[in-house]
Parts: sequence; C-alpha cells; structure tokens
Amino acid sequence: MPTSINPTQIPSSTELSYTPGRGAEQWNQWTLPVDIPVQGGGFTGVDAYYRFQWYLLDTGTTSSSYNWSVFDTQINDAISKGQKFSFGIMPLCPGCGANSIAGHDLHYPVWLHNLMQGEATPDWVTTNSGSNDWIPNWNSNNYLTAIEQLCIDVNNHLNNTSFNGIVYASIINAIDIRGFGSFGEWHSAFIVNTMADYPTGTAPTIATYKRIVDAHKNGFPNFQLQLMIAIFDGNYLLNTMIDPTVGVYALQSSNNVGLFGWRRDSWGDTIDTYLDAYLENNTRGVPAMNTLIMPRYKVAPITGEPNNQATYTGFPAQVPFYGLSRFGNGNNGFTPGANTPSDNFRAASLAAGYRITITSGSINGKILTLNWSNLGNAPNYENWVATIQLRTGSTVVYQQVSSFNPKLFLPGTTTTTDTLTAAPRSSAIAPATHIGATYALALSVLLPDILKNNHILPPLHAIGV
Repeated sequence: MPTSINPTQIPSSTELSYTPGRGAEQWNQWTLPVDIPVQGGGFTGVDAYYRFQWYLLDTGTTSSSYNWSVFDTQINDAISKGQKFSFGIMPLCPGCGANSIAGHDLHYPVWLHNLMQGEATPDWVTTNSGSNDWIPNWNSNNYLTAIEQLCIDVNNHLNNTSFNGIVYASIINAIDIRGFGSFGEWHSAFIVNTMADYPTGTAPTIATYKRIVDAHKNGFPNFQLQLMIAIFDGNYLLNTMIDPTVGVYALQSSNNVGLFGWRRDSWGDTIDTYLDAYLENNTRGVPAMNTLIMPRYKVAPITGEPNNQATYTGFPAQVPFYGLSRFGNGNNGFTPGANTPSDNFRAASLAAGYRITITSGSINGKILTLNWSNLGNAPNYENWVATIQLRTGSTVVYQQVSSFNPKLFLPGTTTTTDTLTAAPRSSAIAPATHIGATYALALSVLLPDILKNNHILPPLHAIGV
C-alpha cells in the first residue's frame, strides 16, 4: 500500500534566513538595511553586491598595474559570510571619490587618460549638472582595448585567486556589463543634456556599444552576465539615444552560461514612465525588445537596486510582473524601521525569486513519488542537485540523485517518480543487520561546491525495510 507524504511548509516569514539567490542582498556595504524577514530581526544577506570604480583597481600611471586589495576585501568578506557575490566595474562615477588630474575627477586609470590625451580626439572634461569629470572618448581604440583587457584580467583573477580555500570564481552570482556611461549604467546623465552635446567624435557609435558588450561576453565566458536596462533605450531618451539594434544585439548575445539577465537600478519607482517604455512597452527594434526582455527571467536572473525616492508602494507587484530575483538592501532613501516603505520593501523581498517546495507525495516499496512546486515568482538558476537519502539517525545508509532538476524550474508544479535502485537490504549499501530497521527518508538539496555548505531538509517520512 502506498504511504502518503505530507510535508509541512516552511513559513515564508523565516525562509530567507537560508535561501540564496533570492530576495534582498547586501548592497555596497550599506549600513542601514531593512530588517528581513521581520522587523527587529536584523539582516544577514546570503548574497552580496558591490560596484567598483575602475581607477581603484588599476592604479598604473604609465601602464596597467592592478591593486586588487579593494576588490579582494569585498569578495573575501562575502566568502567569510558564506555569501555569493555579484559586481560591476564603473568607468565613471559622478560625485564619487576619484583621482584629481589637472583639477578634474578621473575615474578610469591614469595611464589610459594619458594615452587618450595623445589622440586626435582626446578625452575631455564635463561640468554638466555640477560634474567635474574627465570623460573618455568612448570610441577610442585605446579605451575599448583597455575595457577588453580589464574583463580578461578580472576573469583571470577570479579563476586564480582564493580565500579560505574558496576560489573566487565559485561564488560569483553575476557580473554587470558596464563599461559605458555615468556609473556604467549606459546613459549620459551628468555628462551631457543630449547626446548631440558630446564633442565631435566622442559619442559612442553602434560598433562601440557592441564592442563593449563583446568585451564582457568574451572576457567573462563562464559567468552569468547582466545588462543595464538603458541599453534597451532604442533612441528614446535624449541623454541616452542608443540605437535599437544595440539593445537587440545585447539581448540576443550569450556566453557559455547562456543569455544575459538584466539589471534595473530603480525598483519601486512607479512614477517615471520611461522605465515602462524601456521594458514592457518597449516595441522598438526587430524583434521588438519587449518580446526578449519580459520573458528573460525564465532563463537568466533579473536583479537591481531600489529607487532612493520611492515609497515602494508598487514594489511587491513589480516582483512577479518582471520575475525579479534579487535586489540591493540599500540606497532606499528612508530610515528603515516600522514604517510603510519598510513593509513594502520586505514584502518585495519575500516575494522575489524562487520558492521551491514539496507539497505532497507517496512511497510504495521502492517507488518514491513527489509533487514539487515553485511557489515563487522566478526560477532558481543554479545547478543544484536533489538527493534522496535513507538515514538511521544522522547516518546516511543510502542515497541517490533524484530525477527532479531544480535549475530553471518555473513557478508551477511538477511530479517526479524515483525508483530506489538499491534497497537498504543490499550489503553494498548497508550491513545485513539493518534488515528490518526503520529508516528516515530525507532529501538533501546540495548547493554547488561554491559555498561548501549543504542545506539538508528534515526527514520527509519514516519507512521500514
């Protein structure tokens, strides 16, 4: 006779204490995060994100020379906390700290500035919107070659550096495709009012945009990449005006991991209609970009950070609409606490990403049937392994990989049937003295070796053999 399995669901109010790749993440070491999952409970993110300024990584004056201390400090902190890590590198950060060259702020390496100063069309200074920044000639071959080499060098550093026995590459969630614009966000706010205001020959061409995308695609072949949504502009905003062929090109590009995700740095904003025009209403390009943007969550993560002027009233509804997985717990524009913005922020975090669970099942001899459900709003993007175990106490006497694959399991329900290929009676699995014993049936969902930490589900059921 089949025996029913009826697991108890973990309350959503507590599950964020151990679920990676979903919800709010540690953002740029922000010191006033919203308490999650509940007010007063503090916040310990299982994912971290950081944006680096290029000049802090490459400190060379006559040629490229890396000082990895700033980068390593952040990623080592993530490893110490058992976190995954995402990052981007900004070529320009108006209003941030920078090198001062001839009285103006320089956010990219000094050696690169010196090279461009010797070109027929050199880098230049903007004072737009109170800025005082050196701006690259984005089309400079020296600049583009430097971006390409930067991606290669950072990729090599990730693959060849470790901390506490953990290789950096193994904890990376995603890497931003930046390399152009203010904050590397693919727009020219704080640089010019309109793209026509760029000095002759310095506004990016279509070929330049594509080369920056390719620099990341080729430089980081085995990491999940994510696009800044301004690349979807399609000649829409005067200070961006990126041809729609560029957005389509980026959305159709891929590396060994697959298609690129996208990052929106204004979650919770319900006033700026240009965001809708960039995303769900974006019919520019061939094919129309919204047909590529909106279903992207099915194969690649949607991430970002909150808008710092929002009350976040519409934030929880944005999560399922776009398939949002992760966003920064910072830049929130209010003092976190027992207030409506905090409640909305928490609700968005609890709704974000996957929520994979077993709703019911049965066991009949060696046949195990489980009904898996994703109660969340996006899939998991990692190569996790669901493993069936039989235990006596804490000792695993038998295990096998389930036919259920958690990766890219979309919201919905699926039923899997596994046949235990060797009963515990087998001497190869357990000694004969175990015959007649009662075993606890459990599932172990193994994270990649990345975190060196398995999340073990409690026993589902006890069976006799």
